[in-house]
Amino acid sequence: MADSDEMTEDARAAFARAQEKIAQAKAEGATKLDLSGAPLGEGILSALTTLPPEITGLLALQNLNLWGTQVTDITPLTSLTTLQSLHLTRTQVSDLRPLLALSLLWDKAGENAPTNPVWAIGYQGTPATKADPVLKALSKIQDYKERTQKTRAHLLTLPGWPDPLPWALPDTAPKDPPSDPPQPEGPERVIIQNGKLDRATSSPTAADLSDPIKTTLYGQIPDAADALARYGNRFPEVAASSQAIADLAKIPFDQADLLSLHTHTRALQDARRQDDRKPEAERLDPDCRRALNRLLDLTPPVTLGNPQVEDYETRLARFAQVATPETASRGEELILNHLSTSYTITTEALRLDASVMRSAGPEDGRAPAKRAMSQQVVIALSFAAGAVVDGALGSIGSELTAAAGPWLIAQKDAIIAASQGWDMTFAVWVKDMLTRLVLAAK
Repeated sequence: MADSDEMTEDARAAFARAQEKIAQAKAEGATKLDLSGAPLGEGILSALTTLPPEITGLLALQNLNLWGTQVTDITPLTSLTTLQSLHLTRTQVSDLRPLLALSLLWDKAGENAPTNPVWAIGYQGTPATKADPVLKALSKIQDYKERTQKTRAHLLTLPGWPDPLPWALPDTAPKDPPSDPPQPEGPERVIIQNGKLDRATSSPTAADLSDPIKTTLYGQIPDAADALARYGNRFPEVAASSQAIADLAKIPFDQADLLSLHTHTRALQDARRQDDRKPEAERLDPDCRRALNRLLDLTPPVTLGNPQVEDYETRLARFAQVATPETASRGEELILNHLSTSYTITTEALRLDASVMRSAGPEDGRAPAKRAMSQQVVIALSFAAGAVVDGALGSIGSELTAAAGPWLIAQKDAIIAASQGWDMTFAVWVKDMLTRLVLAAK
């Protein structure tokens, strides 16, 4: 859902106006809906950035006009199975592939398009056409049917949604000197240490160490985690995090990494929620479930109250109110998936964290850690590659320096896709950094 606190005043007003028009269309059973901005439609809607979730209830809708809005995510439209005509010109849509799910849009749009040339499937002047020269050429085809058929054929040649698109980068070097990366989200989780990417630790505070309940419960965690880890061969969804917690809790409490302990606890909480939704026959067996519940009774009282953990929880609450594009979540997953097998440039601890965080969905409790880790990995490797010259992160070994650039280039599409779910400053910095790396490698 959209978080109104994340919107500008104009965007909030546009969102409210769109909700009014959607409610009216639903009450009337309308087949057409015009949410276009100025000059074709209402000027207030020019600031519309997010489609209200109520639009998914317009099950009779055939024609939708979003011309001139700032809408970026069109995945809510995939439920509008009766849609036959869609106008996206001058929006901020960068990915048309979700529309492949709408068969009538492709089968009927070219045949039944109104005579007005601004209708049918229109998408000129969008980030999608700026990133894909083929789409840019197709968007200019005047014949509705030809444009529709050729657009669909091209989209079918691309990786399946939500996998990253093959992003094109400029073939000329940026004129301005490289800029410093934006501040990543979340507490520091990735550092460069002894020539490798490593997990940053979060130590207990004096208040944590003086809390007798925390110290007592912490002492019980290893046995509880070991008991759950024994079920790992049968239930892999709890294996990695239970083993990680067992290992983390075997060191003295004054050296404990409470944030790592907490993020692995979040992974197990996600696993328990997912287990609750499964059919009875597919759930964890009663003994495993009891072991899981026992461990989850112990770890939160130990970690909560720590400043970095509380900061994580605050970010989690805010994160839950902001819609994350599926393609961005998939990009983060691919970054961490590759990181989890990058043995020469990472420590075992960081690879384990990456393997646990990579599968988090946009609504999972691990999602903020997944995003923060993805951002911090990209920043750290950009330093190592020499793409960013200021503020070196720890000691950079020659092996990491040599591998960093090729690693980032190999993951170019995933990194760009992920950055589309970060803030605009981050997305701009990512493309600039990768452009410099790609040109330097030629």
